[in-house]
Amino acid sequence: MRIAVLALLILLPCLADVKKLRINKETPEGQFLELVSLEADASRKVALLEQFLTLFPNSEPVGWVYSELQDRYRRAGEFDKAIAMGEKVLTLEPIIWKPRDLIGAFRNER
Repeated sequence: MRIAVLALLILLPCLADVKKLRINKETPEGQFLELVSLEADASRKVALLEQFLTLFPNSEPVGWVYSELQDRYRRAGEFDKAIAMGEKVLTLEPIIWKPRDLIGAFRNER
């Protein structure tokens, strides 16, 4: 089971629709995300993204924040946290698996 979850963790970014975040700088959420985008230090950026989830748990960009945290945790080797974020992404945006998507994802990984 753990291997299947790790495979999903690797494939999810390949299969998910990539959505560009549009920041409305006139909202508190937008101002906070603007602050996040200006942060150069990776660990501080992760901390700010985690704080965003606490401050704005029901805002529209939460899915994007989960995806961003998933990728950052994966790159940092924090796989348990990455899996948790991936599960949260899937609850918001379930993926409909198609065989051709899986084949394409495997080809792109090589």
